[in-house]
Amino acid sequence: MAVHSATTEPAGLDSLELFTFVLTGPYHLIFGLADVVFELSSSHVPFALNGVAPPVAPFLRGDVSSVSYADRISVNFHANSVPDLSALSPVHRTNRLLTWYCSGSRLWLRWEHPLHPEAVWVAEIAQDKNYVEVHYSPETLVVLAAPSDRALPDTFVSKAAAPSASERCIPHALLSIVYRFLSVIFLAPRQGLLHHTGAAIFGGRMWLFPGRSGDGKSTLARLLAGHPEFEVIGDDAAVTRYGVAPPSGCSAYRAYGTPWPSSAGFAVNASAPLGGLIFLNKSLENRIEPITPREAFHRLLPATNLLWWHPEWMPVMLDGCDQLTRAVPAWQFSLAPTPAAAEQLAAWLQQEGGGG
Repeated sequence: MAVHSATTEPAGLDSLELFTFVLTGPYHLIFGLADVVFELSSSHVPFALNGVAPPVAPFLRGDVSSVSYADRISVNFHANSVPDLSALSPVHRTNRLLTWYCSGSRLWLRWEHPLHPEAVWVAEIAQDKNYVEVHYSPETLVVLAAPSDRALPDTFVSKAAAPSASERCIPHALLSIVYRFLSVIFLAPRQGLLHHTGAAIFGGRMWLFPGRSGDGKSTLARLLAGHPEFEVIGDDAAVTRYGVAPPSGCSAYRAYGTPWPSSAGFAVNASAPLGGLIFLNKSLENRIEPITPREAFHRLLPATNLLWWHPEWMPVMLDGCDQLTRAVPAWQFSLAPTPAAAEQLAAWLQQEGGGG
């Protein structure tokens, strides 16, 4: 999978945007997503980034001088006995690997390898106190360091460069699983949402193309990449947040790229005011039609990472989707996968979408 990533250095870490990894030492990492900052620390085992996947590599940073952030989440990794959650009832199974537990303001996320049950980790999450404790078994490091491990998506670790078990380090495969789910959890109370969407900047604004797998996000990303007026930011995931001071004439929402691409491989470090939502529909001819906020709301839900099982944050996230679709315009783009699609979309955005 080809990966298209930003390679320029950020202007400064004090105004951190999007996703930035900061390596401050073998036992300390800092990354930020949409202005929420996670500080990762390990008490005994160093972090290994030589196995980092290509989408994340351009976001590695080494300078943390004069860093100050309003939102800091502390994430501590411990190589010790994994907490026993047998007294709690699971509230959700994300897939065959991940299980969620909930009790009051505490959440637990448990991962177990399908072929090696001794490889397990548990993340204890305290949203109200902005900290996370990740407990993992020693076997977890051995299993996740194996280049042949097919229990992990390719975007979690570069198989060719994965660290060996003898290195005794926390591989990026473990970090990738943790920080994606933590991003959803800690963005929720900060009016942030993670969407399954393509994203491209046109006319100084970011336009999102939400949809589920197979809706054409990656296809459109490839088409737009060949047009000089589009900067493709992502083909699978982007974040929206409310409340960022917008330029004149823009909505109060800002959109951010992420390091999680799909088949087209776009993962670019950029953010911009949100221009609108453009939902895709495969067609034999290109056509763009406005849709109502109500329809946009119902189409956005299945393309958004929602904590539907969480009694406190699910209503907040639903309200966030409702407010978003009321605040920004939305359209349906009937897409014929030909180069003409990019030309027609550019012309339409210039005229109707306010591009430029």
